Amino acid sequence: MDKQITATLEEQMPQWLETAVIPGLSLALINDGQITWAKGFGLANSQTGEQVTSDTIFEAASLSKPVYAYAALQLCAAGILELDRPLLTYLPPAQQTAEILFDNIVNEPRLGQITTRHVLSHTPGFPNWPPDGENLRILLPPGQQFSYSGAGYMFLQQVVAQFTQHDPLAFIENSVLQPLGMAHSTFVWNEAAAQIGPVAQPHDAAGVGGEKAMWPDMYAAASLHCTPTDYARFMLALMSPDSAGAAALDTALLQSMLSPQIQLNDCPPWHDEWPCTQVALKPDLFWGLGWGLQQENGRFAFWHWGNNGNFKAFAIGFPDEAMGIVLMSNGRNGDKLWRTILQHTCGSNMPALSWLEGK
Repeated sequence: MDKQITATLEEQMPQWLETAVIPGLSLALINDGQITWAKGFGLANSQTGEQVTSDTIFEAASLSKPVYAYAALQLCAAGILELDRPLLTYLPPAQQTAEILFDNIVNEPRLGQITTRHVLSHTPGFPNWPPDGENLRILLPPGQQFSYSGAGYMFLQQVVAQFTQHDPLAFIENSVLQPLGMAHSTFVWNEAAAQIGPVAQPHDAAGVGGEKAMWPDMYAAASLHCTPTDYARFMLALMSPDSAGAAALDTALLQSMLSPQIQLNDCPPWHDEWPCTQVALKPDLFWGLGWGLQQENGRFAFWHWGNNGNFKAFAIGFPDEAMGIVLMSNGRNGDKLWRTILQHTCGSNMPALSWLEGK
């Protein structure tokens, strides 16, 4: 990443943040297989005036999912989990029809078809989350089409925790966070977790600050708290596996993680017409195991976004070029800057962002 790019970001970011009404933003850049620059801009807390630094911790939201996917694939490498074995078969017969996800999962025959591959590629047939007050149902046949689902990740977390007898938090810390040196990362946020570093406070669309919510329990789908630099360390485990040490993933599984499993379509589960089987496929967008995949003019990238309301995040890596970027913001408008920043740093028109924007 040349000095002109970082100089432009230094110069323009304050105005970009002000125009978009975004209190604070932090980013980390990867170039030549290394984290070459990390910087915080704006305010972590508009009420106290605390500044964002490269050590400020943000809610990473759905950037949680690739981290948990990586841990699940480590279980596959160890022979503990199989990608294509139905998840319920790992449980004793008495538990295979139990309410093991939330308190309102609908037990039906198709529940017994869902595999780890289905969950990681977002093809279990679940909605993103069950509607308020309604049961969680399978609305599309497992494996039929892409349909983004946080509920699927929670289903996987629950099953894995039960059959391995691993505490989910200890499992993710021991398998990914600690071996990769992600010292400013946690999947819970409580008083003890608050000791790992300064945390950004959430802000609404008008830039008005609120109180940071606690996350006392781990959610594989959404509860990761970290810095962009820590998340870039995780991305380097995919781009430069030799740097991952004991946490390095089996080569074949790593290739599967970054290989198309399903093509994206134009009806994500947050659209009003979902579920719809008459969908238009996106020729340049796919999902791997845990990551979105983008092909643009011969350039391959893996990517993911995060949206916890007043926290927004985005990460993208170009493994063939050993480059990438992680962006985190503590404002509801944070995603309004993703395209501008990515065009300056990656030179991409970002079909992934167009899909997220419904274009």
